[in-house]
Amino acid sequence: MFKALTRELREASGLFKEILYPRKCVICKSNIEEGIFCSKCRKSYLLQKRISFTPETHLIENLPYAAKDILKGAIFLYRYDGIIKDMLHQIKFEDRQDLLAGLREEADFALPKNLDLWLSQFDIISSIPTSKERLARRGFDVPQEIFAQIFARTSFDASLIVRARNTVTLFELAPDARRAELQGCFALNTGKKVGGKHILICDDIYTSGSTLAEAAICLLRAGASSVSTLTFAAARENWDL
Repeated sequence: MFKALTRELREASGLFKEILYPRKCVICKSNIEEGIFCSKCRKSYLLQKRISFTPETHLIENLPYAAKDILKGAIFLYRYDGIIKDMLHQIKFEDRQDLLAGLREEADFALPKNLDLWLSQFDIISSIPTSKERLARRGFDVPQEIFAQIFARTSFDASLIVRARNTVTLFELAPDARRAELQGCFALNTGKKVGGKHILICDDIYTSGSTLAEAAICLLRAGASSVSTLTFAAARENWDL
């Protein structure tokens, strides 16, 4: 309740600022009513890509593996590039909470139009957990903030997965080093049941897919039937998958 009230106060403050200083597209500076882009500039970042994989889940006991060997499917909303890359970096590493509202509205724009029907295929919806130390420092969880619309209208389980151990910052690591660093870092929370369930895991960025695949591995080992992912942005190497 406190988090919801804090978000409402923050958004009300943002609305007041927009009355005094109208919102403008971050690229062309034309006036806009929501998000960070005008409709024309949004097209250069919008990806809205759906990918279906054929997972070979026997590979969960072996390294190396690729995310496509573990995940059932993935949806990427935007390209992780330019303005979006800069904003996500500022949010994650400079604690720029004020930038979240615009990205949340962009996520709402790019999500499947038949959202409730699309969400109904999943038995459980959760997200990649932020470490306790980072959450305490930031005061907010990035995936939960960006996908607030989804979490508000579903039985979202924020505590499904926990971090069994912390990891180093991953964005500068090569794919093999990422997989090695992430191995065994997630666990199913005590008392949670996932047997036979199709699970959707949300995150902010899909680079190699190693973080999401590692989360999926812990769920598959606990008996989940399949795991799919939704990410706000995808790195360049995934745009043509």
